[in-house]
Amino acid sequence: MATINGTCSLGRGYSFYAYVYETSVDDVNNQSTVKYEVYVKNGNMRTESSNWTFNAKIDGSNVYNATGQTLATNTVDFGAAKKVFEGSSTVTHNQDGTKTITFSAKLSRSYYSSYDPGECNLSGSVTLSNTKRNSVMALSSNNFNIGDIIQATITQYVNTYHQNLYMVIGGSEVLIQSSATGTIDIETYLLRNQIYQQIPNAKYYDSEFRLKTYDSNNNLIGTDTKTFRANVVDSNPLFDIAYEDTNATTTAITQNNQQIIQNNSTLRFKFTNASAQHYASLSSYAITINGVTRTGSISSTSLNVDWGTLNLSDNTNATVSVTDSRGFTTTKTVALTILEWSLPTAIISLNRQQNYYTETDIKVDARYSSLDNKNTITIQYRIKKTSTSTWGSWNNLTDNQTTSFNADNQYSWDVQIKVQDSIGSTTYNVVLPIGMAIFFIDRLLRSVGVNCFPKESESLEVNGNDISNTYSTTEKAIGKWIDGSTIYRKTLNVGAVSATQQIQHGISNFDKLIKVYGVGGDTGVYEPIPYVHPSSATNQWGIVVSGTMVVLAKGSNATNFDECYITLEYTKSV
Repeated sequence: MATINGTCSLGRGYSFYAYVYETSVDDVNNQSTVKYEVYVKNGNMRTESSNWTFNAKIDGSNVYNATGQTLATNTVDFGAAKKVFEGSSTVTHNQDGTKTITFSAKLSRSYYSSYDPGECNLSGSVTLSNTKRNSVMALSSNNFNIGDIIQATITQYVNTYHQNLYMVIGGSEVLIQSSATGTIDIETYLLRNQIYQQIPNAKYYDSEFRLKTYDSNNNLIGTDTKTFRANVVDSNPLFDIAYEDTNATTTAITQNNQQIIQNNSTLRFKFTNASAQHYASLSSYAITINGVTRTGSISSTSLNVDWGTLNLSDNTNATVSVTDSRGFTTTKTVALTILEWSLPTAIISLNRQQNYYTETDIKVDARYSSLDNKNTITIQYRIKKTSTSTWGSWNNLTDNQTTSFNADNQYSWDVQIKVQDSIGSTTYNVVLPIGMAIFFIDRLLRSVGVNCFPKESESLEVNGNDISNTYSTTEKAIGKWIDGSTIYRKTLNVGAVSATQQIQHGISNFDKLIKVYGVGGDTGVYEPIPYVHPSSATNQWGIVVSGTMVVLAKGSNATNFDECYITLEYTKSV
C-alpha cells in the first residue's frame, strides 16, 4: 500500500492524503485492479460545507468525479480522519508486465468559508506488482493438410522468459521446438504418421498447439493454446483391376478370355494389390455396368468378383471403385470387349419341284453371329410323313445352297430344320403338302384343276372349287361367300309338275340360301321359275325354300310342266 500526501490551500489544520494499493493481479490479461481511498483530517476546528467536487485520476484519466458533495468533517472528532471517497480501477500493464501509475486527487468548490480547508490536491506515483506475462503465438493457418508446412509466429513479452512449442497428438504433447522464438516452421509431414494413427476412420484430425512460457528458473508462467484441423490428403486406396471370361465353353470358342460373348461368357473381375493408405483400412467395392451397380466388402489385397453373364451386344465400360474406412474412394474405368451373340436364324425355302413332283428342293440361308470370325454353323434337316410320329435321320445342308430330296407327292410331310452354331441352335418345323400341280388337266374327267386335282367331270376347278357353269344333281362347291364360307350348288330334278308341291332338297347342314332359280317345260315350251305373268296373278309359279323342303307354288291358271328343274346355291353351317 502506498500513501500519497497532499495539501489544502487554506490550511486551517487540515491534512489531505490517499491510500493506493493493488487488490488483484490478472496475469492472463496483463492487468491489475487498483484500489484508492481518499481522506481529509481536521486538526483544530470543525466546519461543515457543501457543493464540493471530488475528483481522482490515474495516469491523467478520470477514475472518479462527483459534484455537489458535502465535506462534513464535523461529524468526526477533532483530529480524526474522514474518508471522503474511494474507488477502484483496472490498470493495464506494459507488455513486459511492469507498471507504475500516477495517482492524483482533488477537493474543490467555488466559495471558501473562513473555516474551510480550501482546495486540496495530492499527486504521486505507485509501482505495481509485475504480471507474469506469458508469450503468445499466431498461426499462419489453423486448417491445413497433413504434410503442409505452417508457421507459428511467437510474441515474447518478457525477455528473461523462454518458451517451448508443442503439438497435442493423441492426448500427448509432442515437442515441436524448444526455446522457440520469432517465426517457427511447423513441418507437419514429420508428424504425419503419428497423426494418421489417431484417425484411421476420419478425414481430419482436430487438436491444438500449445506454447508454454517459463521463467528463468523454468517455472511455468502460462500457456497459449491454438486449435487446428489437419486434413487427410493423398490417401485414396490403391488397387489394380482386370477382368476375364471364366466360362470354359466360350473361351474354347474365342481362345481369348478378354472377349465376352453376350449372354454366355461368365464375367469375373479380379482385384489385386489392393491397400488402404496411412493407417486406414479397406472397406468396400462397387462395380457399375450399363447403369447396374453391385457392391460388396473388401478387406484383403486380392478379391475375385463374379458378375455372371452380360446381355450387351456392344463394347462397354465398367466403372470400378474401392472405398476405405475414411470414406475415400478411388475409381477406375475398365474397357470390356463384347462379342454380340444371338441364336442363329434362317430363311427357308421348301418346295416340291413344279409344286407337284416327289422331288423337293430345300434351301437354308442362315443368319448367325460372327464371334470375331470364330463362330461356325451346321445345318441339318429330317423328314417324316405328317401322319406318322417317327422321324427319319438327320441330313446335312450347305448354307445358302439348294439341296434336293424325295418326299412322295401323295403324302404330306413334316420337315424339321436345325441351325446350330458354336453355342446354340434354332429348330424350324415346316409342312410340305401333298404334291399339287399349279395347272393340271385330267383327261379322264375332261376337267382342269388350278392348284388342285379336279374332282368333277367336265369342270374347271380352282383350289378345289368348281368355277365352271356346270350343274349337277349332286352337291358341288362353286366359290366363296362374303364371310369366307364355301358356296355350294345343287340342282333338283322335280319331273312333271301340275300343282303346288313340296320337294325334299336333301342338303345336310343347310345354312344360308344365296340364290334359287328353276325352269319348267311343256311340249317344248320352257318358262323360268319363278314366273310372274304381267296381267294375272293366277298365271304365276313361285319357289319357297323352308327348312328341308323346296316348295313349288302354282297359280290357278299357271301352265303345267312335263319336266321341271330347281337349282339352289347356298352355304352350310358345317
